[in-house]
Parts: sequence; structure tokens; C-alpha cells
Amino acid sequence: MSEHFQYVITVFESCENAQQVNTAKQLAANFFDKYKTEFDSITRAHTAQKFEQAMNDAYARIIK
Repeated sequence: MSEHFQYVITVFESCENAQQVNTAKQLAANFFDKYKTEFDSITRAHTAQKFEQAMNDAYARIIK
């Protein structure tokens, strides 16, 4: 699971346009769907926060 998590973060970090960010967002959604039984509410929220920060950073780079 940690390798898949890092992969999603790396995809967000490599985004160069909004379409790529949307694809990364879908990857994040797929991640949560795949590992839904392995999360409790706290770890799910923490992981979502990490993905959201990576997404926000990606948008900030694109807008520059």
C-alpha cells in the first residue's frame, strides 16, 4: 500500500496541466477504493490530507 501511496503522490508532483491533475485525482480515488478495508477513519483522513496537499501544490505550480 505504501508504494501505491507514493506513486499517487509522485503523479501529483509530475502534473503539468489541469487534465493531468484530474487524472491524479482519479488515481487517488482508486487508491481509496482499493484499500478501503485497510483504513480506519483517522488514517483515511490523514492520507486524504496528504493527497489534497499534493493536489494543491500541483495546481499552484500550474497556475504560476
